[in-house]
Amino acid sequence: MSVQGPQLPVLTPRTSTEYSVQYGTRVLRYLIEHECTATLTEEDLELADHAAIYAVAVQGLLPAVYARLSATRHLIARTLASRATGRLGAAPGILGASPGAPPEGPMAELVPRPTVHPPAPAYARPDVRF
Repeated sequence: MSVQGPQLPVLTPRTSTEYSVQYGTRVLRYLIEHECTATLTEEDLELADHAAIYAVAVQGLLPAVYARLSATRHLIARTLASRATGRLGAAPGILGASPGAPPEGPMAELVPRPTVHPPAPAYARPDVRF
């Protein structure tokens, strides 16, 4: 006897006659309804983000609709960022650090710190007379 949990919602694939904006709008509606990015590709997410720009441009929408679109765009951005780093659900770490290295201690990867130069003192400016 096997126990099956709930199935992930699946988006119908793009048809050959469907324009990019039409498909992106369909993906956006799917994301608003299900809030599930596991079954979508990066291209699908980018098209949905593009379609969301058109949706936000519509005047006269309720503030709740704008909030929902904003939350969906943040979901898209977080998903694309986590997929770009190769770590699902993880916040991006220190730039240049390898994912397997511990953050502190003798085995930590050495990452150069950026040099911060303080602003020049006021007396270093050339004397300006009027």
